[in-house]
Amino acid sequence: MYPLCGMVQIDLKPCIYVRAFLFSQQVTFDLYSYNKAETIKPISTMKKSILLAALFAGLSATPAMAEGKPYVSGSVALTIPGDVEYSNADLSKFKTGEALSLALGYNFKPVRTEIAVGYQLNAFDKEYLAAYNETNDYAWDINGNNLKNFNLKALTALANCYYDIQSKSDVMPYVMGGMGIANLDSGDGWVNDTGFAWQLGAGVGIKASEKVTVDIGYRYLKTNGLKDVDGEKVNWHSQSVLAGIRYDF
Repeated sequence: MYPLCGMVQIDLKPCIYVRAFLFSQQVTFDLYSYNKAETIKPISTMKKSILLAALFAGLSATPAMAEGKPYVSGSVALTIPGDVEYSNADLSKFKTGEALSLALGYNFKPVRTEIAVGYQLNAFDKEYLAAYNETNDYAWDINGNNLKNFNLKALTALANCYYDIQSKSDVMPYVMGGMGIANLDSGDGWVNDTGFAWQLGAGVGIKASEKVTVDIGYRYLKTNGLKDVDGEKVNWHSQSVLAGIRYDF
């Protein structure tokens, strides 16, 4: 175990350690695996994302398990997509879409932890491309096969942690954050890759009964480390306004 001084180091056996250097503008994670018979090897992006999600979930579940109560939740959302960051350019425009999410978690009051699976879809705005073609003499046929199925589908698996701000009323505000993995699929073969994803959010829980809570919230989702079929970097983000139901057992 190492001192917490500007960085966090966790030394486990057989020696998997995590170093998180915190800067004002970014957070950089380095993960390595080691044993006596081998030299140090970087862990793949997929394994890195899974390890980070597991670490996040484990650290957030510090309260005694005996005090927690399990819950399930589901939500639907309206998603506002950002531009796709493609190499040195941005690819726009995508239409407002929809998202679904299901989660299984524990409520420790005031902390909640959960594992959530989500799916969202945003179609490409072909009218925007038609106007771009006309203005810039750009020869990309919007009726061709290359755009016939072009959209963005994101499948996510995230470990989330919530903090419920306790109140005496039936309305309880919260803040949350999460990390895990996301698969981004453009539908036309351009991008179909899995990488690291994180999200931040806030909202309110409205008590409908002793066991049922209505959730109204906002989420910001960001992907990193994705690549297209040619190996070019692709990143993406979206914002969502959601409504959901949580059932406490």
